[in-house]
Formats: sequence, structure tokens, C-alpha cells
Amino acid sequence: MLRKSFLVLILLSGCGRAPAPGLPDDMAQVPEDASLVDLVVLPDLGLPAIATPDDYEKNYARVYNCKRGVVCGDLSAAEETDCEAGYASNYDKFPTFYSRPSAVKAGRLKFNADVAQACINAWLKAGCPENETAEANKICKGVYSPLVMPDGTCQAEQECFSGSCNNSEDGCAGKCKAWMKSGAPCSWSDRCVADQYCSGDTKKCVPRLSMGKKCDGNESCQEGLLCRSVTTDAGYDYRCLPLAKEGEECDDDTSCVAGLFCNSDKDPYVCQKRVAPNGMCNDTLPCQSGWDCLRKDENKDGQCGPFLDVGQPCDPAAYETGCPWSYSHCDQMTKKCVADGKTGSDCNSTYCHEFEYLYCDDKNKCSPQVPLGGSCDPALLYDPCYNSYCDGVTKKCAVTC
Repeated sequence: MLRKSFLVLILLSGCGRAPAPGLPDDMAQVPEDASLVDLVVLPDLGLPAIATPDDYEKNYARVYNCKRGVVCGDLSAAEETDCEAGYASNYDKFPTFYSRPSAVKAGRLKFNADVAQACINAWLKAGCPENETAEANKICKGVYSPLVMPDGTCQAEQECFSGSCNNSEDGCAGKCKAWMKSGAPCSWSDRCVADQYCSGDTKKCVPRLSMGKKCDGNESCQEGLLCRSVTTDAGYDYRCLPLAKEGEECDDDTSCVAGLFCNSDKDPYVCQKRVAPNGMCNDTLPCQSGWDCLRKDENKDGQCGPFLDVGQPCDPAAYETGCPWSYSHCDQMTKKCVADGKTGSDCNSTYCHEFEYLYCDDKNKCSPQVPLGGSCDPALLYDPCYNSYCDGVTKKCAVTC
């Protein structure tokens, strides 16, 4: 079975720190309903109040990678404390080329502390499947707001008000380029203003499509609608529609409302309720949020059950053992879930711990990454640099603009 790691979704991209959900596709604005969200820290979680951008960045990693990692089956409960401590202690040791807190200090971004607190709380409450994270994503779009107007100097797109930054990498200087206005000629790489999209037919920015209209991608539909496939007498078509309800056609889980999954065993695919605990399953997707499909045989149904912890008994011969996905396996000898990903451990078929800032080296061993500006060996097959690359001339971890 193809395992999609929960943590892979938030791995570092480009030259920024782990992409906290304060990096929206659209212009970041404080949600109108932000006041309706519980802005108080949830009890008994050991998280301080969010007062600064650094507070948010540190605690986002702890919540999303560690606490949700345990709930969603990527990390063992026994490693949660080490995970949180790792992100907290290494935050300042591994600087990034682009820093949102620095952008706030420079006046290119505005930080909204109340929304950041609501964002953290929302992720603590959100389910694991992608279609159960919509509220958290919506809230978190308002964590940072852009302050740079068109033609102003920027270092990342999220700094631009109604526009994009024409730089080569986040952290490199550029200019905010205004989004294309209605009727303007455009191409696939251009961005139209918020209520418009670049039509593949007219090659111009035109209004986004309303309910029931034929579409060629989610970006062509009005907010709140998806470009979903529908069965027709001629075969199938794509229309702008809301999230599918139980029994309605779907393309994948993201096109179903929360609490449902897209059953690909049906023709056409349909949204159905998730399987109850201990119910029959042939994949993890039908199971309740945070549960695994425990299967002894790849070709036979299993049962939805909770993920195991490191040290708990497991069946190494099973197709799906129940051990946490990313950093553990079911040991053949002890028949127990064993932790992976630590310094010096084999990484040929497993991940290395992100919270310890490790990478899989040329010898397939988990080794410490090198921070930005640190010395490195450009001859290595696998680059050891964190969020940068090993410069062949300076032999330092760097980013080139």
C-alpha cells in the first residue's frame, strides 16, 4: 500500500521553514469570523500563549508535527515528548534563508496573534483526513497579512498585497507584481485578481464560474465550489459544485464533506460514511480519523483499529502491522513495534527524524543536517544542508539568489 506520510505534507519547501498554514494561496486576511473561534489555549497541552511570530512558528511545529503526528499515526506516543523538545531546541540552531518573523520586523508582513492562537487550537481539534482540515486551513490563512503594495520590495509572495513577488527564491529580493485585472491577457503562469481566473479558452482573466458551470480546474470555480466530475449520458463532465454529500459522486476524499470518504470501489466513485472502529476495510482511508486498516493480507479486507505504540506487540508478517508509519516498524525478532529514524540508524526504507534535524546520508544512515552557513562537503551524493544546498565553491550551506 502506498503510504503517504503525514509529515511529508509539511516538509520544508523552497527556502522557508516548515510551511505553517499562514501561507495562503490567496491574499492573507484575517477571517471575518475569527472572533467566533475559540482563542483560548486548550487545557493540559503545555503550550504557552501565542504572542509573537516566533511563538507561532515554534508551536505550530510542535502541534502539527508532534501532537498530530501521534494522533494521525506517523509518530509513536512514546516519542512525542522528544519530538516537541527537538523542535523547540533546534528552532534557533537551524535558521532559514527566509524568515516570516523577520519579515514582520521589517514591516513587510503583519502578524495577527489572536488568529495565530486560533490556528494552533484549530489544528489541535482537526481530524487527520485532508477533508477534515478545511476549518483549520481557513482560519490559518489570516495568521500573516501582506503589507507590501505593487512595485514595492518583497522577499516572498505572501508579503504582496494583491500580487506576487517576482523573486527567484523566498528570501531573495524582488518586486511585488500586481495580479492581472479582469480582461487582461494571461497565461497559465499568470495570477488574476481574487475573483478571476485565467481562461484556457480566451487566454484572458475572466470571472470565476458559478454553480453548475462547466470547469477545467478548481481555480476556475467561485469560492466554496470545486471542479468535480459528474456522470452524463455521454460519459462524464466537470462542473463547479459544492463538496459532495453522502451518496453523491466524488473524485477523491477532498471532494467529500468532512466525515465521509470517497469510495473508489464504486462506479462512479461515491462519498460514504467512514467505517466504524473494528469495521471492515481494505485501506486506511475508509477508517475513522486517526485509525489504521489492520490487514494481514494485501488482498483481503482487514479491520479498522488504533495505531500501536513503540514496544507494543505486532505481527511482522502482516501487510499492515499498525505500527506508526514514518518512524517505526514491526521487528521480525521481537515482534514488537520498534522506533526508527534516530542518529546512526538505517534509513534505506524509513524516514529520519525531522525533529532531530537528520537526513539520510550516502551510507543510508541517519546523520545530522548542516545549518545554513555551516561547512559541508559538495562531493557527497546526498546534500546534508538544511533548507539550502552545499555550495561547491565556498563549501558552505547556502542559497543563491
